[in-house]
Amino acid sequence: MKLSLSVNLSDILTEKKSILENLFSWGSIFDNGFHPGRIFRLVKETGLNGIELVASKNMNERDIERVKKILNEHEISVLSLHQPILTL
Repeated sequence: MKLSLSVNLSDILTEKKSILENLFSWGSIFDNGFHPGRIFRLVKETGLNGIELVASKNMNERDIERVKKILNEHEISVLSLHQPILTL
């Protein structure tokens, strides 16, 4: 069994946060002042195998390439990709 941390695309590319994500705290660990580099170090230190990446509705090919580069720099694997979550 592999263990992962669920991470929103907008947690890595913060300029992608929607108005709702900026207005309301969704309980993300990133909302508590953690930045992606610190979280990725903690993922490795705690022995997690990677992350589950939650896609964004406005995600494009350029975003995917940027996220790949960031995750490669931190040697973090994407174990699963989750479709965008519908916000009401």
